[in-house]
Amino acid sequence: MIKVKGTIILDIKMGEDSFSQKFYVFDHIHQALILGMDFLTKNKCVLDFESLQFRANQTKRSINMISAPKVGLARLQNSLTIEACSQVCVPIKCSKFKTGQVVLVEAVNSLMSKSIALGRVVVKPTNGKSSCLLMNPSPCDVHLKANTVTGKLIPVHEDSIRKLNDDDDDDDDDDDDDDLCEPGVHVLTEVEVNTILNDLGIDVDGQFLTIEQKQKLKRFIASNRDMFAKDTSELGCTDLHHHRIETGDAVSTASTSL
Repeated sequence: MIKVKGTIILDIKMGEDSFSQKFYVFDHIHQALILGMDFLTKNKCVLDFESLQFRANQTKRSINMISAPKVGLARLQNSLTIEACSQVCVPIKCSKFKTGQVVLVEAVNSLMSKSIALGRVVVKPTNGKSSCLLMNPSPCDVHLKANTVTGKLIPVHEDSIRKLNDDDDDDDDDDDDDDLCEPGVHVLTEVEVNTILNDLGIDVDGQFLTIEQKQKLKRFIASNRDMFAKDTSELGCTDLHHHRIETGDAVSTASTSL
């Protein structure tokens, strides 16, 4: 949920016309200013998307709307085959964005028609090159030729990017890690965590995760060891549900082994 920092009344100018409007103030949003339905309704605005024209009731002039941002394309540098039910990080060539510009890589329909998914990612190309994650959830291998368009590139303002682990300004926000250190609760050591994962036969090192994400996943699994079974010998019984098997007129039989 986005928290409101406050309100402010601003005079904004479009072309030669001025408007006075109340705005809500937020932190960390993608746009510097957003005109909502209250403004459009109050000023009886008309938006003509065919000609990209904006007109308010108080003026007879039409104002040119901002055109769509420059969009580039991401293409494969080399041919490759993505095996069934697998994912791979691939190098891409970035058109229109060479070096320094932060862009968002999004999938295109032509790629999805090949049963390939692209992991949405924000990158900063260097010399027109970067990388992205391609996933093949289908049961068949998929071959992609060099220069295949894998995504579209949309410019992003760096000021609108916020790290997920940034601390909030509010004093009443608790750190999630505090819940892991409750008095009297044993905190597993790294050796104990690795021993439990090896016993379960779980390997997360090969997954497409950051080092921090891998550590959190390992600790979560190890802390909930009783929820995972390494084989059928650890599958227990339950009295929470009773299952009735209808046998009709058949004679009941019993067996002590399977």
